[in-house]
Amino acid sequence: MSIEISDKAKAQLNNLYENSIKGKALRIYISSYGWGGPSFGLALEELGEDQETIKVDDYNFVLDDGLSQRYKNFWIDYGDNWLRRGFLVVPR
Repeated sequence: MSIEISDKAKAQLNNLYENSIKGKALRIYISSYGWGGPSFGLALEELGEDQETIKVDDYNFVLDDGLSQRYKNFWIDYGDNWLRRGFLVVPR
């Protein structure tokens, strides 16, 4: 299992790191299903002692149940334009 983070997404996470996410986990989850398949999202949550995490740089990621069996890699980007503003999570 690997998680790649784009430079744009790292910049946004670094902005949030000191104020909001230090010592917490970023959960990757399925946010909805559509004609093109599932859409994924990120959620911030408290880091539990018994949670299995994936450490990428200074960030702890947690996956919803079953995602690690179905998807081996994820790519995280950040969009900031008229069409999309926010994190984009894509399985690879």
